[in-house]
Amino acid sequence: TDASMFGYGAVLLGNGIAFSVGEQVDLSRTTTSDTTLSGALSEAETQLHINVKELLAMKKALTKIPDHLIRNTKLHLRVDNTPSMGWIRKGYARRFLVNEILRDIFDRARELNIVFESIDYVASKLNPADAPSRAHAETTRQLLVDSSL
Repeated sequence: TDASMFGYGAVLLGNGIAFSVGEQVDLSRTTTSDTTLSGALSEAETQLHINVKELLAMKKALTKIPDHLIRNTKLHLRVDNTPSMGWIRKGYARRFLVNEILRDIFDRARELNIVFESIDYVASKLNPADAPSRAHAETTRQLLVDSSL
């Protein structure tokens, strides 16, 4: 998964190599096609710190990717944001909002029987979710400008 100023993106590669944020998952038994999703962040979400947006992108990906594609899988997360990596590894943070997002991520993982096998850093330029996270940027930026007039 990946987050940008105005949007988020996720890529679930059907060849078993990656699931957004540059996250990895073994899908060899379920699909052979890639799933890409992206969306605009709400006006309130655009005001969040980028580290929180990155974690929020993970939550949105786990919520919006069809259940049958990720149920009963072991995910190898590949993330381009080190604070998000630390929060996932520890399972908690000092900030209330971050803990709420973490709780939602881990609740969804339990619901779908997903195991986070590992979490590794991937450079932003190698993150397949980078482009989808920017797909809604211009539209969202224009909506925010129009609403402030």
